[in-house]
Amino acid sequence: MKVPPWIEKAKTYTPGLSIEEIKKRYSLKQVYKLASNENPLPPHEGLLKTLTEKLKTINRYPSYIQPVIQAASQYYQVEASQVILGNGSSELIDKLMQVYSKSDSAVLISEKSFPLYELCAQTHNLTLYKTTMNEDLKVNIEEMLSTIKKNNNIRLVFISNPNNPTGSYITHSEVEKLLSITQNKNILLVLDEAYLEYVRTKDFPDGVSLLKKYPHLVILRTMSKVMGLAGLRAGVLLSHPSTVETMKKALCPFNVNILALEAMRYCFSNPSFKQYLSDSKELVWKSLDYFYNEFKKLNIKFYPSQGNFLLFSINQPDTFSSLLKKGLILRPMNEPGLENYLRMSIGLEEENKKALSLIQSIM
Repeated sequence: MKVPPWIEKAKTYTPGLSIEEIKKRYSLKQVYKLASNENPLPPHEGLLKTLTEKLKTINRYPSYIQPVIQAASQYYQVEASQVILGNGSSELIDKLMQVYSKSDSAVLISEKSFPLYELCAQTHNLTLYKTTMNEDLKVNIEEMLSTIKKNNNIRLVFISNPNNPTGSYITHSEVEKLLSITQNKNILLVLDEAYLEYVRTKDFPDGVSLLKKYPHLVILRTMSKVMGLAGLRAGVLLSHPSTVETMKKALCPFNVNILALEAMRYCFSNPSFKQYLSDSKELVWKSLDYFYNEFKKLNIKFYPSQGNFLLFSINQPDTFSSLLKKGLILRPMNEPGLENYLRMSIGLEEENKKALSLIQSIM
């Protein structure tokens, strides 16, 4: 059966390599994976006990989505009518494109950003505008505003903040400038805040306060990072109630599975989970400072990060494959300007020290 030409031309998302795959390929006993921006800490023990009990009910469809939405609204300090749950924030990105796509519609993104934005735009046959980044690998707000002014078919603007894979961010005032200028242009501005909890800078946007002022703002949050639920696929969309009601029409019934819902409820409402969040953040901050210090000693070029990952380069074209053969899986960057760069996720202390040792061994 023939499919539309834009589907045939669309690229597919490439996930990170698995530990088992690399062990087999290179006959290795030990492989370290620091490629997918996962939380390296094991799941919270209380959460595991709760999910084990919930396994007894997996013969039933999820029936308590509204209580989880209520828990999410309290956690994020918004109204329940402003919340949608997703099968990961990736589903919500795709559904935003589906709902607001027309044959003449366009999406605006930045280069060197989360590749799923471009992939989803392709599968929905949307025109894609991509702005360049500043020299410090930061989203170019002025170029985005200029592109919006020149193209009245833009309906969605996606900004990863903090940005994956560069670790950079745009400030509260910069976001508000974008919102102020786009508020009467039939545009939704989507802030993808997957790494929000790892931010240490003081001028990061307060997205929830901006929601109250700008109804065309959409905020995406994920449980895959600091909450350690990557394998369950759980995400949240926060926006104006009218946007939420429109989005509901595109979601499949029971789009979030029963275990993911139970995990979300636990993470949002169980006081004992706060320590896990604190430990997750402290691990990342301590590890980033460790790599900053060591990379400076080794004269390795890197960009400071507000996420749980670090973008760096030792300026060798075969760095990725060389490390792979030694048992270290990182994420290679293939965009123009980042050809020799790798993104390294923060791991446990032992993993971080091993990664540094292997990087040194190929320099």
